[in-house]
Amino acid sequence: MASSVWLNLPVIGFGEWPEGEQSVWIDSKEFTLCPLKKTYQASIHIDLQKERIPMPDAITLINSFLSHLSWCSGQAYWTTNGFSGGVVKSANFEREQRMLFSGCLGGFPDYFELSNEPVVKNALAFYRHGKIAEHYSLADACLSYYKILEIVKKIDGWRKLDKFISDEIDHISSLNRRSMDFIKKRSQEMEISPSKYLFQEIRNQAAHYVEDSSVNLDDERENEIFKYAISPMHDLAHRLIQDKLNTDDYIYEFAYQKNSLKFFEEQQNSPRK
Repeated sequence: MASSVWLNLPVIGFGEWPEGEQSVWIDSKEFTLCPLKKTYQASIHIDLQKERIPMPDAITLINSFLSHLSWCSGQAYWTTNGFSGGVVKSANFEREQRMLFSGCLGGFPDYFELSNEPVVKNALAFYRHGKIAEHYSLADACLSYYKILEIVKKIDGWRKLDKFISDEIDHISSLNRRSMDFIKKRSQEMEISPSKYLFQEIRNQAAHYVEDSSVNLDDERENEIFKYAISPMHDLAHRLIQDKLNTDDYIYEFAYQKNSLKFFEEQQNSPRK
């Protein structure tokens, strides 16, 4: 049998992750997840030779897995520079993050089936990139969330997108009153609806240098538009993924039930001290 060929990637994140080394099956491929330690970063590993998967496909699967985790937890996950080609797994990556991962009730699941719907996969990838961007650029985060809204625009046209946002205005206003007060005031000044302000003006200022653009990302006052827009844009994107694409927050419900059942059975069968 040919030697192992391991792909090793550090993982940074703020959602759920195993507290100990664990084998996890993702779309029937076996990965090893290593925990965050005092001096070492969390990491994910796969034996490319054993699992008969090319490295680009393995990295794509890892990214999709992290996007699903990001959707479930509402937190950012990303990989940093790793390496491949070794015959043994290597998890000794210098720790980069200060925060801990969150704990998992009943343990981290060991079996995952990812969505195979292309539109859902694209939306979850945009969502994860939006959560990552929130840590370094609110303008980029708003743009990622806008790309999720554009799914409605592409499928149904801009009028349906306008209606979708208009129907959600009361809901997102209840969640983000201060932000929406700002957006309603700005939209009134421009004589456009709040929904159009969100899907057109925020997009234009984040993605384009239009003729009347005034946003300089170095200018604190001009950049405030994205500070107010980020939460409503996130909540609209979240609502769209959940309702329009019918993708529940607990996309891993089966995996969690399976893992939790195993955990509680082990607890029941363990000898009492």
